[in-house]
Amino acid sequence: MKRKANLLLTSALWLYVIIAAGFVSLRYNQQFDWTANNRNTLTAASATLLQTLPDPIQATAWVYPSADARREISARFAPYLREKDNFSLTFRDPASDPQAIRTLGIGESGEVVLEYRKRHEKLSVLSEPDITAALQRLGQTSSAHLVFLTGHGERDLQDDSQSGYTELSTLLQDKGLRVSRHSLATESLPDDAQLVVLAAPQRALTPGEINSLQRYLDQGRNLLLLSDPGLPVARELLATLGLKFLDGTLIYQDYEQLGSGHPAMALVAEYPAHALGQSLTDISAFAGAAGLMQLVDSPWNSTALLNSVPRSWLETGPMGTRLEFDQDADLMGPVSFGFALERDQPAGTQRAVVIADSDFLANGYLTQVGNRPLAVALFQWLVGRDDQIAIDLPPAPDASLSLSPLATSALAVVFVLALPLFFLTTGMLRWWLRRRRR
Repeated sequence: MKRKANLLLTSALWLYVIIAAGFVSLRYNQQFDWTANNRNTLTAASATLLQTLPDPIQATAWVYPSADARREISARFAPYLREKDNFSLTFRDPASDPQAIRTLGIGESGEVVLEYRKRHEKLSVLSEPDITAALQRLGQTSSAHLVFLTGHGERDLQDDSQSGYTELSTLLQDKGLRVSRHSLATESLPDDAQLVVLAAPQRALTPGEINSLQRYLDQGRNLLLLSDPGLPVARELLATLGLKFLDGTLIYQDYEQLGSGHPAMALVAEYPAHALGQSLTDISAFAGAAGLMQLVDSPWNSTALLNSVPRSWLETGPMGTRLEFDQDADLMGPVSFGFALERDQPAGTQRAVVIADSDFLANGYLTQVGNRPLAVALFQWLVGRDDQIAIDLPPAPDASLSLSPLATSALAVVFVLALPLFFLTTGMLRWWLRRRRR
């Protein structure tokens, strides 16, 4: 009798625990995100972007009826729906409206269409970086035109080598910026060019090309000028900007302690109280940077954006295996090698940036440390998108699994051979032991 009472009491307690757990689960909702950079939780950058988009956002998922697909899409957009009250998500069956599918250009496997202020963006990949980048593009009423000059060995948007700018081109287009290549030797600059980029020309510009850039600046338009040690510099153009190029290569004495791997790798960890620098928190790296000096009586308001550390110097001698500071020829740090410039013009504020390095935007360096956030901040500021400077979401590092051939082989041996053999042996042993007991 007592045993039966204990059994009933235990069953009642378990029933109470199950009912209480169900009640708590309905009343309280707690989620934990253990992915790298909390990629399943809406980042501060995405939340900031949503604050700049006051009007309703409609996401329409054109997918065939599937509980799993709808559940996955709903989970992807759930953080956005929680953050913005007038963000809505609806599901449509592609078979229900073939005409809309043709008009929108929806693929056979289905896509999500984002709509904001009667503008549309299609998404086939639903990661937060892709969704937020699409929202950034939708938030811009016009696409700023960025012109990269060619014809003198400049960094090329179509060069996919380590020194090329193809990854930069993709990044800028993801931000809703329109990029093009242009040669001053064949035609004048486009009238709609909002920013001209002169990225480390290997050969000197002709006087006519320099005059074209001077006229461009006189019109109040914006410029990004990049150069490297030992390259021809348009010094007349620099003088117009109130700057002078300092020959030499920046050397960091403490490169071994810093872990940069080379004394000519300049690292910047602190940025000025400027719109460009306020959102930057990561270290940026510059391979083989030179120096810049500000001239007196410049019409520009300039800010030293990039500065080397005090224990550095500008090496003017040959870059040999043994580098030593020469007080008669070299310049002791800190040395400025990047300036942000502004001046008032009748049409508004004109902006320019000059940096004595072009490697930091190249394919081999863009994704290292803080170079990508710096690149985004530079171009957004130069085209006047100050509210977009800090909005950037690089791909999550744990979004895919990459295994070496050895690791792949080891997993195959474990799961294809070892585990099945273990379970088979265990089963046969248990069968033999039971039969023996009989």
